[in-house]
Amino acid sequence: MRYISKHKPWIILHLIFINMATQKLFLTRV
Repeated sequence: MRYISKHKPWIILHLIFINMATQKLFLTRV
């Protein structure tokens, strides 16, 4: 439990990064 809560911000940051990368890829494609 402690391990997950400790790495929660990193997971959120990673998700944001993936979302931004996907958006960039989508914009480049279109």
